[in-house]
Amino acid sequence: MADDSSNDASIVAITSDEDDDSPIKKLFKKLMYNDCKQHTILTNNQILNLLKVEFDIDVYKLHNLQVDIYITLLKKYLKDWPLWEEFDSIVNEAKKANNLASLDGMLQSKYKHLKAHLQYALDISEPMAREEVLRLKNTQKVMSEVKEPHQAVVMEIDATRSQLNSLILRNSSLHSVFNVNRQKSTIVVPGIRKIETILNWWTINIEITYKHANMTRLLYKRETKHELKHCLINKMLPCNNKTEKIILNQDLYLKINKKSKLVDRNVLMALMNVIGNTHPDKESQEILEFIKKDNLLLPQILYCDAVYKRYMNTCAYVRYLYKDHEETVKDPQRDLQLEEKIFPMYKISIGDLIKRPVKLNNDSIKVECGMCKMTFTGPNLVSDLRNHFEDHCTEPDWICTCCNMTFPMLQLASQWWAHKCPKRKNKD
Repeated sequence: MADDSSNDASIVAITSDEDDDSPIKKLFKKLMYNDCKQHTILTNNQILNLLKVEFDIDVYKLHNLQVDIYITLLKKYLKDWPLWEEFDSIVNEAKKANNLASLDGMLQSKYKHLKAHLQYALDISEPMAREEVLRLKNTQKVMSEVKEPHQAVVMEIDATRSQLNSLILRNSSLHSVFNVNRQKSTIVVPGIRKIETILNWWTINIEITYKHANMTRLLYKRETKHELKHCLINKMLPCNNKTEKIILNQDLYLKINKKSKLVDRNVLMALMNVIGNTHPDKESQEILEFIKKDNLLLPQILYCDAVYKRYMNTCAYVRYLYKDHEETVKDPQRDLQLEEKIFPMYKISIGDLIKRPVKLNNDSIKVECGMCKMTFTGPNLVSDLRNHFEDHCTEPDWICTCCNMTFPMLQLASQWWAHKCPKRKNKD
């Protein structure tokens, strides 16, 4: 049976011209004579027909929720029928003998078994479906009786990073709090020259691959996986004047799989030296030196085919994104700002470090800017990155949630998102 997770389709299509056959028998015959069953599907309408013909269920007399439950259950039970493998085996043997006509008896027995299997699904779902429908009706009744229903307000913002930095019009008396006519910044900020700063910036991924047996294999991948949390707040309210102190655990988190094997960290470092000898240019060496610093934080004995994650600082950072509107009088009751919290984290994926011939090329080292969906590689990798990041230097400052000190993003990225927090030092 083909697996399909869409809401509108699943399993197998029924396209038989035999009107006297049941939908289940049509399904069996379709599978018997169609060698491309993975390209056929069973639509929701065909499942509704199956309910009517096989089980005499008139879906037009049922609540939509109950019908949805029946469709979902039948899709699952059709796919999980325990005799599919036996059915396929018998059909394949009959095909080899060129004698599909001999399967009439088998079809009848399998028809009865599958119909009983689906009937069981309907029997156990029917009381649950009725209960869910009753609960839904009661909820709708209560909501209709409430004169002023209290509902949670949810707002989604679809914006680029540069738009987000000044999306909210602070103290605005206009009809919208959004700065729809954003002015371009006139501040000229020098480009980032330090490669460590660039590699610690937003959504930057470093990937090193190699060729073996005409296949591209992962050797190492480092991703900045900073977690972000946004909230629209009024800073004039007492509850929003104090920054929530957030303490992060800097322990190294490890995720392994069945293929993961233990290996000495020196093996990874040795492979980095091999890559350095293959890419002797200064620009590749700068990236490799950055990776080696990260690797020193890994355990001496590590897993290959595994993922390591770690918060880069014990404290989270926060900042407020808005644009002052000069034409309006400040209204304390409408001082809206977009609060952005960041939990700086990086993730390292260690590939297969088993010793084998390693073939490298100019594309072995890649750096991706996730904000712009751009990938940099080749002999001009670092210089291209520096030129690109001249447009990424206007980020607003961050505030430590523990000590309330303010830091430019340029400084935090150059310091691997860590700083000596005096309040945390006193507590420690």
